[in-house]
Amino acid sequence: MAFNIGAIVGTLVLDSNKWDSAIKKAKGDMKSFEGAVLRNDRRIRQFGVALGVAGAAITTLNFKLIKMAAAAEESENLFEVSMGNMATSARAWSEQMAASLGLNQFEIRRTVALMNVMLKSMGLSEDAAFGMSKSLVQLSQDMASFFNVAPAEAFQKVQSGITGEVEPLKRLGIIVNETTIKTWALTEGLIKQGQVMTEQQKILARYGVILRATEQAQGDLARTIGSVTNQARIFQSGLAGLSIQLGNALLPAVLNFLLMSNSLLKNIKNLASEFPNLTAVIVSFNAAMGIALLVIGGVLLVLPGLAAAAVAASTTMLAILGGLVLAGLKFAIVIGGITLAFQKWDTISNFMMALSINVNRFFASMLLDISNFISVLEKLPGAASILTRSIKEALIKESLGFKKVAKSMEF
Repeated sequence: MAFNIGAIVGTLVLDSNKWDSAIKKAKGDMKSFEGAVLRNDRRIRQFGVALGVAGAAITTLNFKLIKMAAAAEESENLFEVSMGNMATSARAWSEQMAASLGLNQFEIRRTVALMNVMLKSMGLSEDAAFGMSKSLVQLSQDMASFFNVAPAEAFQKVQSGITGEVEPLKRLGIIVNETTIKTWALTEGLIKQGQVMTEQQKILARYGVILRATEQAQGDLARTIGSVTNQARIFQSGLAGLSIQLGNALLPAVLNFLLMSNSLLKNIKNLASEFPNLTAVIVSFNAAMGIALLVIGGVLLVLPGLAAAAVAASTTMLAILGGLVLAGLKFAIVIGGITLAFQKWDTISNFMMALSINVNRFFASMLLDISNFISVLEKLPGAASILTRSIKEALIKESLGFKKVAKSMEF
């Protein structure tokens, strides 16, 4: 890229007449703004509070949706890997169970995957681990209904019982110890008198003892599905499932943003390495500004009556000081900045090019994500059609804004 040094220096020359006019105009604008603020102080405060509350609520909801979707994404990966050849049939089973009992299919797959991993690590075959995992996950849901405990707590107790822990199931009146499993193994012909049980035999015996001890609980969720407690559980499960589905629509945008941010941080790090002295100056200036803002903020907080006057006065002072600083900076830029640009132009050019590419890529992906999210909204029930239409129109407007920003970032 060619540089016209004369044009750059000419542009940087300080025009005092224009500067004075700009200061006078800034003072006038600030005075008008101050008057408008004082006249509408109460309305502005109320509007600001309303916007703050709405923004906080929306942001909190989005973060929760994204967090739930990200957790579900990880559990889905666990499910696919742990189930192996059984993944397809296990997924069909989870969907059927979720539909018939009003459960969250993502949570069903997570729990069956955890149980399957544990049983295979204890030496069971793939088929045996899969069959036992399905049975125990179903049982944990029935036990949650029967004993009126949370499904997660019931699953943890069953999981503990299979591994040989006594206390968790004992609290529900189910005894699974060495005596009960040996008695069951002898009765069922799993071992002979005096024979020492292997670890796999102990697992099968514990499984048999748990099933026998929970005969009354088995099928309780289906039998009592119309109860208030179970309907409340179904509502919570459905809400969790819906939140995950909505969060999934946001994940691609979040991923693209993180990829762009990480790439930008890498380029900034490289640029900082190329200009260590400049980096030190920027960091020191940032620290000083932080302290100054804290002091000014504290003064304005203690003396709210002086806020308007302080803003007007500080604007004037900043304008004057800014002119002096700007004049000095212009000379520094002319002397040192252009020289640095010539010396390190490849680094600066690569950084700006990478920034442009990443920003354009991010906005392009945002447009696609908005389109996908609109498709999700259009599939909502008719009762939500008015809300859906409003959100769709807002998203389309935002997408037009993204296009303009992306266009302005091109180099």
